[in-house]
Amino acid sequence: MNSQRIFTRTKLTALAASAMLLTACGSRESSSVSMVTDFAEEYRTSSAESPTENDNADIGHLRGIVRIVSENAVRIGTEDNNTQYTVSFGDEVSLVDIHPGDLAEITYSGEILEMYPSLIYGGKSLEVIEKTDREYTCVERTLGVCTVSMLVPDGWEYSDTEYPPPIDGDEVTDFGITLSPVGSEGSITISWHSMILGLGADMDARTDTTGGMKSVIYTPKGSEVWSVILFPNLENAAVTSTFGESGDFSEYSSDIDSILSTLDIY
Repeated sequence: MNSQRIFTRTKLTALAASAMLLTACGSRESSSVSMVTDFAEEYRTSSAESPTENDNADIGHLRGIVRIVSENAVRIGTEDNNTQYTVSFGDEVSLVDIHPGDLAEITYSGEILEMYPSLIYGGKSLEVIEKTDREYTCVERTLGVCTVSMLVPDGWEYSDTEYPPPIDGDEVTDFGITLSPVGSEGSITISWHSMILGLGADMDARTDTTGGMKSVIYTPKGSEVWSVILFPNLENAAVTSTFGESGDFSEYSSDIDSILSTLDIY
């Protein structure tokens, strides 16, 4: 989280975006894994039919954390600011021993398709720089008009957060996903709200970056455990924590940092 990402990524049209929004891996809706797999199949088919125009294109490199792996494609979040790319490889590159959470460096050539996450058809090689010692799951949810994505370590569970509509009978306008270690009363919730009210004077605030996004972290006065994270460039997004109340923040602080370092909201 050492560089600041401004929320100005290239967007799809509204129609295309609604079709491309990703949901939690393995949920009842279409999964990110299946989308990555479909993309890889398209690459293998097209590359088998004819050579690409980019065979002699400049070589590019990506270094970051692996998020999703299929048979012939990898989703990666860059190490500097967590920007996501899906890279497809030919059959000559084996991804059998690649896992979410691995730190990897990818070499590619060819154009980057302007959508988000961006797509790169010309993956040439993938080298694992550091193997993960935990099992991670890429969890993605569509929350209202945005998508949240993060890596969640084993030993954590997650569920959709239900917010009642402001008035009975109205449409639901607030959405969230809550994550908690198994057996703990502490949790963090990533949410999208129609309106976020200002926080009171009983909070200390500091600016930082969370998942590569500019953030303001609020901590109750007299406490060492933050309770709210807001994003100046995403006025409707928030992360809240109850670990200050549960008293076991120190036990899970490393896991929480890991989750938030891979958090992406788009």
